[in-house]
Amino acid sequence: MFLLIVGTIIVAYVSFVLIRQLLSPLRGVPEPNGGLPILGHTLKITSSTDQVALQNKWAEQFMDLGLYKTRSLFYGAELLHVVRAKWCRYVLGSPEIFPRTDFLNNYFPCMADGVFLVQDEQHSFQKSLLHGAFSESHLENYVTIFEKHTQKLLAKFTSMVKKSPRGASIDLLDHARALTYNIIGEVAFGVQFEEELGYANKFTDATTKHYDAIQNSALSMLIGFFPFVRNFPGVRENIKGDGEREFLKKIVADRKRKIQNGSLTESEKKDFLTFAIQGKDAKTGKTMTDKEIEDNCFSFLIGGWQTTATTILICIHQMAQHPEMQARARKEVEKLPKGDIKVSNLDLPYLTAFIKESLRFYPTVSANARISTKDFKLGELEFPKGTKMFLYTANRDPEEFEHPDEFIPERFMPGSQMKAGSFFSFGWSSTICLGKSFALLQTRLAVARLLQRFSFSIEKKDLDMTLAKKRKPFLAIRTDHPSLICFKKL
Repeated sequence: MFLLIVGTIIVAYVSFVLIRQLLSPLRGVPEPNGGLPILGHTLKITSSTDQVALQNKWAEQFMDLGLYKTRSLFYGAELLHVVRAKWCRYVLGSPEIFPRTDFLNNYFPCMADGVFLVQDEQHSFQKSLLHGAFSESHLENYVTIFEKHTQKLLAKFTSMVKKSPRGASIDLLDHARALTYNIIGEVAFGVQFEEELGYANKFTDATTKHYDAIQNSALSMLIGFFPFVRNFPGVRENIKGDGEREFLKKIVADRKRKIQNGSLTESEKKDFLTFAIQGKDAKTGKTMTDKEIEDNCFSFLIGGWQTTATTILICIHQMAQHPEMQARARKEVEKLPKGDIKVSNLDLPYLTAFIKESLRFYPTVSANARISTKDFKLGELEFPKGTKMFLYTANRDPEEFEHPDEFIPERFMPGSQMKAGSFFSFGWSSTICLGKSFALLQTRLAVARLLQRFSFSIEKKDLDMTLAKKRKPFLAIRTDHPSLICFKKL
């Protein structure tokens, strides 16, 4: 009887998907070759050794039209991929028509009430309260923390390189993740994750399990297929962040007591958590609830930890691939002081351009999904309410970028002729990433300090262990193996 029930459910779902695809309003939109009945492009995508390159290939194929569709069994729907920058600006600049889908809510329910996932008035309210935490004056407070943790990374790499006179092949991503995780711990919560015990260690363990869970391809597809799976025992604890929630509840309560007692340390007065607790709407005096504060701490951690680490990897990887550009960037950072550093010291035009071009080439965030709340048009094509869209590859639109498949940092230099609003790696318009300046500053400092101390290359034996192999676009671009870069002491 049980097998009969399961079989009936599967047949019913497959029939639903098939009928939905046959009657879909997107059935006239072209799609890449290789799509199967019912399964669509699911197997094509999941079996690809480099999903990022696959999406870039499809974008180039349909660039003249500016869009294409893919079909997926796991979402029971068709996705409209928008690849023209002018249409991405329209979609991202009209959040009232194109809100976020529930795609990220399925994977990150722990952020449901945070600025990253809330919409409309609630998004504006939270963004106005938190915006100051990433202002230039606050970044000046954070840069000392950036420097402290970056110096620890340099010391670790120096020790590794000393053991090998010809240089050491280092899995940079793991070390970059530790760097960005520890920085966010101190900036956001005033916690030294690498030194403190008790709740802080439990939080680290829970966060690692959480991220491993959402990066698990099989589990991710299963949640896409059956969202209720995230409530199963063993899954809920990791996907919903129950372990991290325990830590955050305690730390928010402790911080509120300190604020009330006037016992904040100087660093606590300036960190993200205090800013979130004390923030008030200028007109109404409204503050965020404890749940909203906790979810914004989740958002800061999950949105800024892996993505910034991956950005650092991408930049060093590209410098290893382009030694002449590496030399130019190193020349620029020679003037960087060895001791105390300020935000103004990090006004490095070429390095900044190099980072932006790296992010244009390899956008770290790929989950930019939207859904329409009314009928709309893109060019001459009309689409109905409820259309699900995926915006990813507009950074290679030839109308915006000359020679889009070539790596040219100069296109982002001051005085270049690049059109405003062509760069989508941090989003666009009112939904642009709140932590953009934070992430870019952190990346500039880390890469600049590494440039001052080391040269980077990719050894022949490690060519199959680089970012250019087996990339998968889930939240942050990731690989299924180490990304080895050879570091040599200058």
